[in-house]
Amino acid sequence: MSMQQMNTPRQVALSQVMVILFAAAFALLPHRYYLLIILLYIVVFPVILSKSGKGPGTKGRIDEIEAGVTLLDEKNAQQIMSRDLQLAEELQAQIKTMTTAFLLMPVVLIFFWLYEKYLFAPVADMFSSRELGKFVSTFIMFEGSFIISRVSMVYASKKTTSQAQMLVMPQKYRVTSRGIVSKSLGSRIAIPFPLKDFKVHMEPKRKFVELVPLDPKKARGKIRLYTKDPYKLYNILQRYVEEKKGGEKEKAG
Repeated sequence: MSMQQMNTPRQVALSQVMVILFAAAFALLPHRYYLLIILLYIVVFPVILSKSGKGPGTKGRIDEIEAGVTLLDEKNAQQIMSRDLQLAEELQAQIKTMTTAFLLMPVVLIFFWLYEKYLFAPVADMFSSRELGKFVSTFIMFEGSFIISRVSMVYASKKTTSQAQMLVMPQKYRVTSRGIVSKSLGSRIAIPFPLKDFKVHMEPKRKFVELVPLDPKKARGKIRLYTKDPYKLYNILQRYVEEKKGGEKEKAG
């Protein structure tokens, strides 16, 4: 998930609700479940936030776009992508971000261990109510791990953005008279026409067409569409940018 998505009010609110729920479980359940709760927190927490980043209505938009006239159905984008020899170099910045995310897991585990060993009891003992003290101390522990993860990921994301914009590359996709849709694992997208927030860029030798955000701060990244016929795809997308702005009717390619 991109950092832009992680910064949405919906996800910030969801993250705090989850911190409270995990803290309550940690505080109320027997000690033998502590490690399980921590592991679930580390694994499940980012997955749920990632799912929520898609926002409501994604399925509805996909269904609406799929109902249009099919102009191009690219099922072999992954194979074409694999023949792009320059892609590996472009992805280095994104690989660094993913590596940072992977390395965060032991860091967060160490934080949990240090907090529980040296700070958990002293913080809990500051409250007259044992249950309240345990809950507050647990909340601080989970919130601290969340802040460590967020700060580290924001830092890694800023370094990545300074080197190159993030790339979203669906393994297969369809272009219809209503937009672009992909249900590939890890690149589920639904982009309706007109392409108001993108400009269209083509690299025919490398067999792809890109949708480049006009405002990178508001977008997930560049959407790269590999295809065996980049000229055809480029003409389709460029036509729909112009048609919709001119108020013309939809056409099949």
